[in-house]
Amino acid sequence: PNYCTRKIMESLYDKNDEYREYSVNKYTIGSTFSKQKRLFLPYIRKYEKLTEEELIHILNIAKEEKWTALDLSNCGLTSLPDELWEVTSLRLLYIGNGYSRQLMNRISEISEKILNLNNLEALSIAEMKAPHIPPAMKKLPKLTYLDCFGCFFEKIPYNLLNHRIRAIGIECANAEQFKRLCTIKKIREIYITGSDIDCIPEEIGQLSSLRT
Repeated sequence: PNYCTRKIMESLYDKNDEYREYSVNKYTIGSTFSKQKRLFLPYIRKYEKLTEEELIHILNIAKEEKWTALDLSNCGLTSLPDELWEVTSLRLLYIGNGYSRQLMNRISEISEKILNLNNLEALSIAEMKAPHIPPAMKKLPKLTYLDCFGCFFEKIPYNLLNHRIRAIGIECANAEQFKRLCTIKKIREIYITGSDIDCIPEEIGQLSSLRT
């Protein structure tokens, strides 16, 4: 696609930094992570619908160039191709949606093949309506930041509760859901803005690493 050619990538590349700039401004856990880790998109991100051919083209370049960050939010996707799980260099990945209601991804299931992303540290599945979460999510060896705002799970999936998670953003429909988050013993940051709870469960006292 014309917004993701090698020419554009080369014009953005800065030999003094990993990448020159992160072209989308997102107020999410993923954004916080990217600033801390200096992870940036290596291409100019435009919010428009991606065809399967365009998406695979991007993913093939990402694999070849060993990208560390990829933003597929609001691309009008209904599924994720297997080529995504071959970009094993990724550390930051957006597959959900931002606050825009335009061109929303409507992905109902995440593949078990996500386990191939063994370098993944930050994942956003924001605004994906209660997608199926595979057991592989719980096994990702480096996953640290997880943005689930707007997923509105009736019950927080067990497979989301990776004990390596240090920060999570998610709405809690009740205090019982909040209790479930408290099983992530080493978590440091919990964001539950927009939750419908009337008390803070006493289990929060077990989170000795909690800072925020």
